Amino acid sequence: MTFRKIMTSAVLAALLSAGGCVSSTKVESNRATDYTPNIKKLFILPNLGKTLITADGNETGHVLALLKAGFEGCGIIAAGYAVQALATPKAIDDAAPDAVLDIAWTKQTQQGYDNTVDYLVSLYDRHSKAVVWKASVQLSQHLKAAEELSYAITSRMQKDGLIGAACVTPKPTL
Repeated sequence: MTFRKIMTSAVLAALLSAGGCVSSTKVESNRATDYTPNIKKLFILPNLGKTLITADGNETGHVLALLKAGFEGCGIIAAGYAVQALATPKAIDDAAPDAVLDIAWTKQTQQGYDNTVDYLVSLYDRHSKAVVWKASVQLSQHLKAAEELSYAITSRMQKDGLIGAACVTPKPTL
């Protein structure tokens, strides 16, 4: 996909969202029934690919900052690196998190002006050494996609009881 097509899709999506259209991001998740969350420290592994559009051009850094702020607003200390090479096993061990949140780009599809990006999000509990929650996020691309992705993840984690119900996960203005 060319840069021009991506920007055209983003501009159209921004115009549509400014006109009052709602987000069409879809999230499906599955939580281990025997998992009792007690997340105080979280390490985030953002592997967002190269297809997420942000106004500042720093897709991974922008999503990571939004997620960290959202989790910290819930009383969870969040760490992670925008540069994947820095997220070594030693760096994760040094952060001593209760859980690791892995966000992995899986695919991008474009039909006309519709540009969607799919992610698989997994929560790995370090105490039980198991994946305890998975979510698939289908994100419709637009200029506030980073905000929408971070909101989709935190609000679904809240809905699934992984983070506190009193926690405020700010909804992006689309």
